[in-house]
Amino acid sequence: MLKLLFSIPVHERLEVVVDQIINIQSLNKDAGVVLHLSLGYEDKNSDLSLSEFEQLITQYKNVYINPNRVRTGIMI
Repeated sequence: MLKLLFSIPVHERLEVVVDQIINIQSLNKDAGVVLHLSLGYEDKNSDLSLSEFEQLITQYKNVYINPNRVRTGIMI
């Protein structure tokens, strides 16, 4: 059972998100991570494509991508 869950909005570089997952899991062995992709996210923001990223994170335990895209910017 997960005792700690990190919720991360993703709006830019996927490489940074991979680093965040590695850091979180190195310090919190049994924590989960939920990634929330921005409505405006585009692959051009990163060296990884979204499909490459999705494949890469399958190697990490308890990492999930919210199937619903969310607004991550400032609301005016």
